[in-house]
Amino acid sequence: MRCCARYPDSLIRKEGKLSFHHFDPVAQALSKVERGHDQDVRDVQEMIAAGLVNPGRP
Repeated sequence: MRCCARYPDSLIRKEGKLSFHHFDPVAQALSKVERGHDQDVRDVQEMIAAGLVNPGRP
């Protein structure tokens, strides 16, 4: 399954013909939480606000 089909809101940015997507938002968020840098925390908050991850979901 293509990334953007599985996560339709996964587009991060486009540069010309190149598109950048979140591949697995939950794994990405967990990695950022574990690393714990200020920017990572802000990134996870934005991912939650965008609906890419749901912190209340088991």
